[in-house]
Amino acid sequence: MLQVRGRRPGRRVVRLGVLGLVLAGVAVVVIGLRFHQWPGGPDPDGPRVPGGVLTGILWGTPVFFWVTVVIANITRSGVATLGPGGELGLSWLGGPVVVGGGVTFGRWVEVAPLHTMKGMIAFIPYGHRTVKIGGLDHDGLGYRLDVPSSTKCDFWLDRADFDRLLAHLNQHPDPVLAAEPVVDLIGNTQRPRGLLRMMAPWLITIAVLSGFGVFLGLSGLGDQIDVTPRGRFILASVTVVVVLLGILWTALSARGAPSDVVLLHLRPEGVVLTGPSWRPGELARADWTAVSATIHTKSIASRYGRSTMAVLDLRIAGHKPLLIGAWTAKPPKHATPTRHNARYMIGTGQWQTLLTTLRRHHRVR
Repeated sequence: MLQVRGRRPGRRVVRLGVLGLVLAGVAVVVIGLRFHQWPGGPDPDGPRVPGGVLTGILWGTPVFFWVTVVIANITRSGVATLGPGGELGLSWLGGPVVVGGGVTFGRWVEVAPLHTMKGMIAFIPYGHRTVKIGGLDHDGLGYRLDVPSSTKCDFWLDRADFDRLLAHLNQHPDPVLAAEPVVDLIGNTQRPRGLLRMMAPWLITIAVLSGFGVFLGLSGLGDQIDVTPRGRFILASVTVVVVLLGILWTALSARGAPSDVVLLHLRPEGVVLTGPSWRPGELARADWTAVSATIHTKSIASRYGRSTMAVLDLRIAGHKPLLIGAWTAKPPKHATPTRHNARYMIGTGQWQTLLTTLRRHHRVR
């Protein structure tokens, strides 16, 4: 019997934080409807809520949510026990159970601060449920990644322990698939186009609020609503609801799996570049003799200081240069700096696979 230790995300804590936000919003609305009070609004006659209640809700809620997010990022440990005959036990679920088959695989995508392929996920039947176990920095070489990309998993292991787990479950890489690696080139969300795509829901929200305000002003309806405390409360409530929905839409869009993904097929005879889901089809094809690559470094400045990212300038005949970045990859000492930002991002595992293949064909300068 063998035990491997991994990490588990604190997802329930984040749900608690979201529940706190919802309850705080409900409390503000109920107070407004019952006492005709709104933060910063008029001082009405009649019964009032105790002083400082609304202020406490408005200031305490974001602090509470921030604390839950911090706690959630302090991940917990978990243990997977590998027993005889394909037996698997997970410390937080009890068991063990015998995994007889039905294991499928998909890509594990990192969404913050940049969209990259973080590794691969094994979807393992565990009793009456399916457990998602991630392999950190795994390139998925030799496995059929048929399940749609996921941004979260229940438990993750480093690559060596993940491979040990798969071997225990009688899941082995296919040598035919391993001979033709596929690298996921995910659009860099820090470039202008990527930022615009991520912020589109919020920009639409601002446009809706602006259009609503213009309509109220031109039609005169705004002046009619604004004359009574209840009207001002309703108007403020609608504004808050639209803003909250816009924030939720933006957050969900940012947390979703990326759609701007180009696939780079590394075949024995050459490379093939295929388009994203919204533009399917072959973008480029070339023999290895028409492929070249140069490794650069890109210095990135942020409020936390300066950091260096490895950037690969990949040239395929008949296609514009592909600038591919990898945050966690260590560039060679002789790499020259570049002023250009990476157009695509890849994870550490696929970076190593790409460089190994290019060097095997003597394509790296």
